[in-house]
Amino acid sequence: LVYLSSEIRTIFCHRTMVDRIAAMLNYFLLHLVGPNKKNFKVKDQLKEYSFDPASIVLNICKIYIHLSDSEEFCSAVSRDGRSYSPQLFGLAENVLVRIGGGMIVSSLQRVAEEVRRLADLQQQEEGLLGEVPEEYLDPIMSTLMTDPVILPS
Repeated sequence: LVYLSSEIRTIFCHRTMVDRIAAMLNYFLLHLVGPNKKNFKVKDQLKEYSFDPASIVLNICKIYIHLSDSEEFCSAVSRDGRSYSPQLFGLAENVLVRIGGGMIVSSLQRVAEEVRRLADLQQQEEGLLGEVPEEYLDPIMSTLMTDPVILPS
């Protein structure tokens, strides 16, 4: 995914994929650098299963950097209510410095600033819109439907 995202960004930033990609990256990054990161400290089994959390964190951060040119992607990252928080990228930066990935920290900081700016903008827009009527919300995800379909009953 790191190599694909470095060359082909349009697929990952398409409106049908961008929320899923952002939520997936946020989820994995949170679990690898967040408060529960110690759950992955299994000494001998990590090598046995070829699980290297440090390289996964580095690769996830590279994907964020590759896709950060798209405002839609940065906006999708900030919309993810399950795993995104403003502290997420700070935690990732600390881990990157510890594992020797300090060369991409400044790029990741730019991504964090853009995501934070778009999150603030979204909060302002939500404040202006007020409460959205229930019939305009997706019944599963409780998000505003942009292309609703009426199914036969």
